[in-house]
Amino acid sequence: MMKVLITGSNGQLGRTLRYKKPSNIELIALTRDDLDLSSEKSINEIIKFHQPEWVINAGAYTSVDLAEDNQEIANQINANAPKLIAKCLSDIGGKLLHISTDYVFDGKQSHPYEPNQTTNPINVYGLTKAKGEKEATKLGNTKIIRTSWLYGPMGKNFLTTMLKLHSLKAEKSEPLFVVSDQIGSPTSTLTLAEACWKSLNIKEDSTKIIHWSDSGCASWYDLAVAIGELGVKSELISKSANVKPIKAKDYPRKAKRPYNSMLDCSASEALIGINQYYWRFALWDTLVYMKENKFCLD
Repeated sequence: MMKVLITGSNGQLGRTLRYKKPSNIELIALTRDDLDLSSEKSINEIIKFHQPEWVINAGAYTSVDLAEDNQEIANQINANAPKLIAKCLSDIGGKLLHISTDYVFDGKQSHPYEPNQTTNPINVYGLTKAKGEKEATKLGNTKIIRTSWLYGPMGKNFLTTMLKLHSLKAEKSEPLFVVSDQIGSPTSTLTLAEACWKSLNIKEDSTKIIHWSDSGCASWYDLAVAIGELGVKSELISKSANVKPIKAKDYPRKAKRPYNSMLDCSASEALIGINQYYWRFALWDTLVYMKENKFCLD
Protein backbone atom coordinates (compact mmCIF):
# COMPACT_ATOMS: atom_id res chain seq x y z
CA MET A 1 0.00 0.00 0.00
CA MET A 2 1.17 3.51 -0.84
CA LYS A 3 0.38 6.18 1.76
CA VAL A 4 -0.90 9.36 0.11
CA LEU A 5 -2.03 12.56 1.82
CA ILE A 6 -4.39 14.92 -0.01
CA THR A 7 -4.75 18.57 0.93
CA GLY A 8 -7.97 20.39 0.11
CA SER A 9 -9.90 17.13 0.13
CA ASN A 10 -13.27 18.89 0.25
CA GLY A 11 -12.53 20.93 -2.87
CA GLN A 12 -13.81 19.87 -6.27
CA LEU A 13 -10.61 18.01 -7.22
CA GLY A 14 -9.99 16.70 -3.71
CA ARG A 15 -13.46 15.18 -3.54
CA THR A 16 -13.04 13.51 -6.93
CA LEU A 17 -9.60 12.18 -5.97
CA ARG A 18 -11.25 10.52 -3.00
CA TYR A 19 -13.96 8.95 -5.18
CA LYS A 20 -11.42 7.73 -7.75
CA LYS A 21 -8.85 6.40 -5.26
CA PRO A 22 -7.04 3.24 -6.48
CA SER A 23 -7.35 0.17 -4.27
CA ASN A 24 -3.63 0.11 -3.44
CA ILE A 25 -3.68 3.58 -1.84
CA GLU A 26 -3.84 4.28 1.89
CA LEU A 27 -5.50 7.67 1.77
CA ILE A 28 -5.23 10.50 4.28
CA ALA A 29 -7.79 13.08 3.15
CA LEU A 30 -7.38 16.41 4.92
CA THR A 31 -9.60 19.49 4.71
CA ARG A 32 -8.61 23.09 5.45
CA ASP A 33 -9.80 22.47 9.04
CA ASP A 34 -7.33 19.59 9.37
CA LEU A 35 -4.39 21.28 7.66
CA ASP A 36 -3.98 25.05 7.48
CA LEU A 37 -1.93 25.74 4.35
CA SER A 38 -1.22 29.27 5.54
CA SER A 39 0.58 27.92 8.64
CA GLU A 40 4.12 26.55 8.53
CA LYS A 41 3.57 24.95 11.95
CA SER A 42 0.44 23.13 10.77
CA ILE A 43 2.14 21.87 7.59
CA ASN A 44 5.21 20.55 9.41
CA GLU A 45 3.29 18.93 12.26
CA ILE A 46 0.69 17.18 10.07
CA ILE A 47 3.13 15.84 7.46
CA LYS A 48 5.64 14.61 10.03
CA PHE A 49 2.85 12.96 12.01
CA HIS A 50 1.37 11.07 9.02
CA GLN A 51 4.70 10.35 7.20
CA PRO A 52 3.13 10.07 3.71
CA GLU A 53 5.05 8.79 0.70
CA TRP A 54 3.25 11.35 -1.46
CA VAL A 55 1.28 14.52 -0.88
CA ILE A 56 -1.17 15.60 -3.60
CA ASN A 57 -1.56 19.31 -2.96
CA ALA A 58 -5.06 19.99 -4.28
CA GLY A 59 -5.59 22.81 -1.80
CA ALA A 60 -5.27 26.37 -3.11
CA TYR A 61 -6.60 29.90 -2.91
CA THR A 62 -8.64 29.71 -6.11
CA SER A 63 -10.79 32.85 -5.96
CA VAL A 64 -9.15 34.61 -8.91
CA ASP A 65 -10.86 37.97 -8.43
CA LEU A 66 -10.64 38.01 -4.63
CA ALA A 67 -6.91 37.29 -4.85
CA GLU A 68 -6.40 40.77 -6.31
CA ASP A 69 -7.37 42.27 -2.94
CA ASN A 70 -6.08 39.44 -0.76
CA GLN A 71 -2.54 39.04 -2.04
CA GLU A 72 -0.99 38.09 1.30
CA ILE A 73 -3.19 35.05 1.99
CA ALA A 74 -3.12 34.01 -1.69
CA ASN A 75 0.67 34.11 -1.56
CA GLN A 76 0.81 32.13 1.68
CA ILE A 77 -1.41 29.34 0.34
CA ASN A 78 -0.42 29.25 -3.35
CA ALA A 79 3.26 30.17 -3.20
CA ASN A 80 4.64 29.52 0.28
CA ALA A 81 2.73 26.34 1.20
CA PRO A 82 4.04 24.23 -1.75
CA LYS A 83 7.61 25.19 -0.79
CA LEU A 84 7.02 24.22 2.84
CA ILE A 85 5.32 20.94 1.91
CA ALA A 86 8.17 20.00 -0.45
CA LYS A 87 10.76 20.85 2.22
CA CYS A 88 9.00 18.82 4.90
CA LEU A 89 8.56 15.85 2.55
CA SER A 90 12.23 16.04 1.59
CA ASP A 91 13.14 15.65 5.25
CA ILE A 92 11.16 12.38 5.52
CA GLY A 93 11.88 11.02 2.03
CA GLY A 94 8.45 11.87 0.60
CA LYS A 95 7.34 13.43 -2.70
CA LEU A 96 4.93 16.15 -3.75
CA LEU A 97 2.44 16.26 -6.63
CA HIS A 98 1.38 19.90 -6.79
CA ILE A 99 -1.66 21.01 -8.79
CA SER A 100 -1.15 24.23 -10.74
CA THR A 101 -2.92 26.21 -13.43
CA ASP A 102 -2.98 27.53 -16.98
CA TYR A 103 -3.19 31.01 -15.44
CA VAL A 104 0.60 31.05 -15.04
CA PHE A 105 0.64 32.09 -18.73
CA ASP A 106 -0.42 35.42 -20.24
CA GLY A 107 -2.63 33.90 -22.97
CA LYS A 108 -1.15 35.99 -25.78
CA GLN A 109 0.13 33.21 -28.06
CA SER A 110 -2.11 31.50 -30.62
CA HIS A 111 -1.05 27.90 -29.94
CA PRO A 112 -1.03 25.70 -26.81
CA TYR A 113 1.57 26.33 -24.13
CA GLU A 114 4.29 23.73 -23.62
CA PRO A 115 5.40 22.69 -20.11
CA ASN A 116 8.87 24.23 -20.41
CA GLN A 117 7.71 27.65 -21.59
CA THR A 118 8.47 30.70 -19.47
CA THR A 119 5.54 31.73 -17.30
CA ASN A 120 4.11 35.24 -17.45
CA PRO A 121 0.97 35.56 -15.31
CA ILE A 122 -1.32 38.56 -15.68
CA ASN A 123 -3.16 38.36 -12.35
CA VAL A 124 -2.31 37.81 -8.68
CA TYR A 125 -3.69 34.27 -8.64
CA GLY A 126 -1.47 33.26 -11.57
CA LEU A 127 1.50 35.07 -10.06
CA THR A 128 1.21 33.21 -6.75
CA LYS A 129 0.73 29.85 -8.49
CA ALA A 130 3.80 30.44 -10.69
CA LYS A 131 5.85 31.34 -7.62
CA GLY A 132 4.63 28.19 -5.88
CA GLU A 133 5.75 26.05 -8.83
CA LYS A 134 9.21 27.62 -8.83
CA GLU A 135 9.73 27.24 -5.09
CA ALA A 136 8.38 23.66 -4.84
CA THR A 137 10.53 22.27 -7.65
CA LYS A 138 13.82 23.49 -6.20
CA LEU A 139 14.27 20.42 -3.99
CA GLY A 140 13.85 17.81 -6.73
CA ASN A 141 11.07 15.81 -5.03
CA THR A 142 8.17 17.64 -6.70
CA LYS A 143 6.11 17.17 -9.84
CA ILE A 144 3.69 19.82 -11.06
CA ILE A 145 0.47 19.11 -12.93
CA ARG A 146 -0.88 22.20 -14.63
CA THR A 147 -4.51 21.97 -15.69
CA SER A 148 -7.07 24.31 -17.21
CA TRP A 149 -10.72 25.33 -16.84
CA LEU A 150 -11.40 22.73 -14.19
CA TYR A 151 -14.96 21.69 -13.36
CA GLY A 152 -16.45 18.66 -11.66
CA PRO A 153 -19.58 16.88 -10.45
CA MET A 154 -19.20 18.23 -6.91
CA GLY A 155 -18.63 21.63 -5.40
CA LYS A 156 -18.99 25.13 -6.80
CA ASN A 157 -17.55 25.42 -10.31
CA PHE A 158 -18.50 26.52 -13.83
CA LEU A 159 -20.48 23.35 -14.55
CA THR A 160 -22.63 23.36 -11.43
CA THR A 161 -23.12 27.14 -11.67
CA MET A 162 -24.18 26.97 -15.32
CA LEU A 163 -26.63 24.14 -14.68
CA LYS A 164 -28.35 26.26 -12.06
CA LEU A 165 -28.32 29.35 -14.29
CA HIS A 166 -29.73 27.41 -17.25
CA SER A 167 -32.67 26.29 -15.14
CA LEU A 168 -33.20 29.73 -13.64
CA LYS A 169 -32.93 31.68 -16.91
CA ALA A 170 -35.04 29.17 -18.87
CA GLU A 171 -37.79 29.39 -16.28
CA LYS A 172 -37.83 33.18 -16.58
CA SER A 173 -37.32 33.13 -20.39
CA GLU A 174 -34.21 35.27 -19.94
CA PRO A 175 -30.98 34.99 -21.96
CA LEU A 176 -27.75 33.77 -20.37
CA PHE A 177 -24.77 35.94 -21.33
CA VAL A 178 -21.36 34.23 -21.42
CA VAL A 179 -17.91 35.39 -22.58
CA SER A 180 -16.99 34.12 -26.06
CA ASP A 181 -13.53 35.59 -26.73
CA GLN A 182 -11.47 33.61 -24.20
CA ILE A 183 -10.52 30.06 -25.15
CA GLY A 184 -9.07 27.08 -23.33
CA SER A 185 -9.53 23.37 -22.75
CA PRO A 186 -12.32 22.52 -20.29
CA THR A 187 -11.16 19.73 -17.97
CA SER A 188 -13.24 17.40 -15.83
CA THR A 189 -12.02 16.53 -12.35
CA LEU A 190 -12.81 12.91 -13.27
CA THR A 191 -10.12 12.84 -15.96
CA LEU A 192 -7.68 15.00 -14.00
CA ALA A 193 -8.02 12.74 -10.96
CA GLU A 194 -7.07 9.74 -13.09
CA ALA A 195 -4.02 11.62 -14.40
CA CYS A 196 -3.02 12.52 -10.83
CA TRP A 197 -3.18 8.94 -9.59
CA LYS A 198 -1.32 7.66 -12.66
CA SER A 199 1.38 10.30 -12.18
CA LEU A 200 2.38 8.80 -8.85
CA ASN A 201 3.61 5.73 -10.74
CA ILE A 202 5.89 7.61 -13.13
CA LYS A 203 9.41 6.22 -12.95
CA GLU A 204 12.12 8.60 -11.87
CA ASP A 205 12.95 11.09 -14.60
CA SER A 206 13.86 14.73 -15.02
CA THR A 207 10.33 15.84 -15.92
CA LYS A 208 9.11 18.28 -13.31
CA ILE A 209 6.10 19.86 -15.03
CA ILE A 210 3.24 17.94 -16.61
CA HIS A 211 0.35 19.48 -18.55
CA TRP A 212 -3.04 17.80 -18.35
CA SER A 213 -6.40 18.87 -19.71
CA ASP A 214 -9.15 17.35 -21.78
CA SER A 215 -8.53 17.68 -25.52
CA GLY A 216 -9.93 20.23 -27.93
CA CYS A 217 -10.68 23.87 -27.28
CA ALA A 218 -13.72 25.93 -26.46
CA SER A 219 -14.75 29.37 -25.34
CA TRP A 220 -16.70 29.85 -22.12
CA TYR A 221 -19.69 30.45 -24.40
CA ASP A 222 -19.15 27.10 -26.17
CA LEU A 223 -18.91 25.34 -22.83
CA ALA A 224 -22.06 27.02 -21.49
CA VAL A 225 -24.01 26.01 -24.61
CA ALA A 226 -22.78 22.41 -24.31
CA ILE A 227 -23.70 22.30 -20.62
CA GLY A 228 -27.23 23.36 -21.47
CA GLU A 229 -27.58 20.90 -24.33
CA LEU A 230 -26.09 17.91 -22.52
CA GLY A 231 -27.66 18.89 -19.20
CA VAL A 232 -31.09 18.45 -20.77
CA LYS A 233 -30.05 15.22 -22.49
CA SER A 234 -28.81 13.79 -19.18
CA GLU A 235 -32.06 14.93 -17.49
CA LEU A 236 -30.18 16.93 -14.86
CA ILE A 237 -32.15 19.97 -16.00
CA SER A 238 -35.47 20.07 -17.81
CA LYS A 239 -34.77 23.02 -20.11
CA SER A 240 -31.75 25.04 -21.19
CA ALA A 241 -31.53 28.81 -21.52
CA ASN A 242 -30.75 30.79 -24.65
CA VAL A 243 -27.01 31.48 -24.33
CA LYS A 244 -25.81 34.76 -25.82
CA PRO A 245 -22.11 35.50 -26.53
CA ILE A 246 -20.48 38.62 -25.10
CA LYS A 247 -16.95 40.02 -25.15
CA ALA A 248 -14.73 39.90 -22.08
CA LYS A 249 -14.54 43.72 -22.11
CA ASP A 250 -18.32 43.82 -21.67
CA TYR A 251 -18.07 41.63 -18.55
CA PRO A 252 -15.40 43.45 -16.51
CA ARG A 253 -13.85 41.53 -13.64
CA LYS A 254 -11.30 42.43 -11.00
CA ALA A 255 -8.60 40.12 -12.39
CA LYS A 256 -7.51 39.85 -16.01
CA ARG A 257 -7.92 36.45 -17.69
CA PRO A 258 -5.66 35.02 -20.43
CA TYR A 259 -7.33 34.98 -23.84
CA ASN A 260 -5.82 31.63 -24.86
CA SER A 261 -4.74 29.29 -22.09
CA MET A 262 -4.64 25.98 -23.93
CA LEU A 263 -1.99 23.54 -22.68
CA ASP A 264 0.09 21.22 -24.87
CA CYS A 265 -0.36 17.78 -23.29
CA SER A 266 1.28 15.67 -26.02
CA ALA A 267 4.36 14.78 -23.95
CA SER A 268 2.22 14.06 -20.90
CA GLU A 269 0.17 11.37 -22.63
CA ALA A 270 3.23 9.16 -23.14
CA LEU A 271 4.66 10.01 -19.72
CA ILE A 272 1.50 9.20 -17.74
CA GLY A 273 0.34 6.39 -20.00
CA ILE A 274 -3.21 7.57 -20.73
CA ASN A 275 -4.80 9.40 -23.64
CA GLN A 276 -6.54 12.74 -23.50
CA TYR A 277 -10.33 12.69 -23.73
CA TYR A 278 -12.30 15.12 -25.91
CA TRP A 279 -13.82 17.77 -23.66
CA ARG A 280 -17.44 17.23 -24.79
CA PHE A 281 -17.16 13.49 -24.10
CA ALA A 282 -15.67 14.24 -20.67
CA LEU A 283 -18.48 16.72 -19.99
CA TRP A 284 -21.09 14.12 -20.87
CA ASP A 285 -19.45 11.52 -18.62
CA THR A 286 -19.38 14.04 -15.78
CA LEU A 287 -23.07 14.82 -16.17
CA VAL A 288 -23.91 11.11 -16.23
CA TYR A 289 -21.76 10.64 -13.12
CA MET A 290 -23.70 13.43 -11.39
CA LYS A 291 -27.00 11.81 -12.34
CA GLU A 292 -25.99 8.32 -11.26
CA ASN A 293 -24.54 9.48 -7.95
CA LYS A 294 -27.31 11.97 -7.26
CA PHE A 295 -24.99 14.99 -7.18
CA CYS A 296 -27.80 16.95 -8.79
CA LEU A 297 -27.09 20.60 -8.03
CA ASP A 298 -26.92 20.04 -4.29
